[in-house]
Amino acid sequence: MFGGRPRPFRQLIDAVRLASGQLRYPLCGSERYAPFFIVGSGRCGSTLLRRILEANSHVHIPPEIPILSRQIELFRRVQHLDWAEVVHLVFAPFEFSVMSVDHGVAIRPLVMELVDAQSSERNLACLLDRYYRYHGEARGKSVRRWGDKTPINVFALDEVRSVFPDARFIHVLRDGVDVVASMIDQGRTLEYAANRWVTSVRSATRFARSYAKQCLLIRYEELVTEPSAVVERVCDFTGIPFVRSMLSQSEHVPNMGDVPLHHHHRRVSQPISAASVGRGRANLTSSQKRQLRPMLEPTLFEFGYERMTET
Repeated sequence: MFGGRPRPFRQLIDAVRLASGQLRYPLCGSERYAPFFIVGSGRCGSTLLRRILEANSHVHIPPEIPILSRQIELFRRVQHLDWAEVVHLVFAPFEFSVMSVDHGVAIRPLVMELVDAQSSERNLACLLDRYYRYHGEARGKSVRRWGDKTPINVFALDEVRSVFPDARFIHVLRDGVDVVASMIDQGRTLEYAANRWVTSVRSATRFARSYAKQCLLIRYEELVTEPSAVVERVCDFTGIPFVRSMLSQSEHVPNMGDVPLHHHHRRVSQPISAASVGRGRANLTSSQKRQLRPMLEPTLFEFGYERMTET
């Protein structure tokens, strides 16, 4: 994939172009990558969907990459630098941040490979595509299709699309009351959790109005009560072959990086269940519900969820 002219010669060409002001590496090139991005509010069932799709041995979704939007912005700022510098700057957090523990792969060999990329492949989309595939290969997969499951990317959808204009986006929507209750269990404040749910739903909805054909909305409540129908719809949308056994397979969960490392993912390997549907309305106190109503109710109503009561 990465061949062509000797590196010193390419560096000389880049230096001449840089000096003349002609060189700015683009966000994407002529390649037609079509990854999929699973987004949502957090605590919305996105990890369950990742588990199901990753049961396919040719599909890979690595642990979350919460810095993706920052790296896109970084690339915009440094795209005029020497290519080797650009590559090192883009991938530094993958090696030296806390995220590297979740991802668990040695990034240096990939960086050395990408420094020698052909001129036509010197863009951010190519760098990221190669990383996702590299991570899957390190996990023993022959990657034909890759995706990303980072809920917070719901606030960076336009940025992600600027790098991958043919991407597909899956918004996992869950009852905001259940999301808030789950976030509170994780130590978040009620106000933070409510704002996170409302703003994430609004952001995904706004983006979908502009790019409807690239977006799919699924509801957590339907995923756990009608998993076959929902997952088949997701597979059709992303071009992944649907096999019913995907719904029950969990042997690969220990190899999912961040999932076995974090307590809040402890139920991911369990059979699909609707047991948590409605848990927020059952467990939140009357005082909490009273605080939540003005924050959540307009959006709950708009998306067809039950109104809140204080009992």
